[in-house]
Amino acid sequence: MKGQYLAIEAVLTFGMGLIIALGTITVFNNYQQDIMSSTQDKQETVIVTELTDTLLHLRGADRAEKSLELPEDLGGSDYTVTFDEGVNILMEGQRREYRFNSLENFDFEGSVQGGEVKVYKRDNQFIIGAE
Repeated sequence: MKGQYLAIEAVLTFGMGLIIALGTITVFNNYQQDIMSSTQDKQETVIVTELTDTLLHLRGADRAEKSLELPEDLGGSDYTVTFDEGVNILMEGQRREYRFNSLENFDFEGSVQGGEVKVYKRDNQFIIGAE
């Protein structure tokens, strides 16, 4: 009978250890996903803020340009910024659109991935392109 108790104790100890290990991995995985999502949201806010500031700065000129350094990736994923009736951020099945009431009379054109970009203002048009 002693051997059976030792076997049951070993199986229960192994099972409890396995449950604790899986629970710990799950908690850290959820924590990592929350951090990545938060990082992505903050980087997206930085991108939109930089582009908005640039557009508002250039809107008064007939012809102007400004260089920007945007993040290479967004929360660890590649992304594309497009100018099409406003600013759009495209990434892996997601599309986020940003429209600006103060810029509704302007045309938008171009697309670029992160990194060094240039925003051009030509008459009534904003163009984004790679540097």
